[in-house]
Amino acid sequence: RWSTSIVWALSETERPVFLAPDRHLVIAGKGGCGRTTACATVLAEIARLYALDEEGVRQERRGAQVWLVDPAAQLHAVLGPVGVHRFASTVDSVKARMVELAGVLAARLARDDPDGGGQIAQRSWQGPEIFLV
Repeated sequence: RWSTSIVWALSETERPVFLAPDRHLVIAGKGGCGRTTACATVLAEIARLYALDEEGVRQERRGAQVWLVDPAAQLHAVLGPVGVHRFASTVDSVKARMVELAGVLAARLARDDPDGGGQIAQRSWQGPEIFLV
């Protein structure tokens, strides 16, 4: 499981804590509690498991996009410019990126149109995994 799952923390017994597939993770807390470190860990794991650039594609890893919201601009260096698909650090840029992301995700949804070529039964995503960090 270690090689195919995102490890985002260590338990009290120093065992890996995995992020279950198709789940969400909210990292919250006061300043200095380790939120940035937790986010950096998740980003490093995404880079380990997914293709964020041509090198990852050559290694036949599954494609992914990282949409990074980082007001303090501390996390961008974890993946570098090639690994971050979209970046936002100000309130206005976050709003613009979320509108853009909503459009990308909406385009992936099957239509509820019964004449849409059987799309109601086809509820699978196409394209790279998308991570909003």
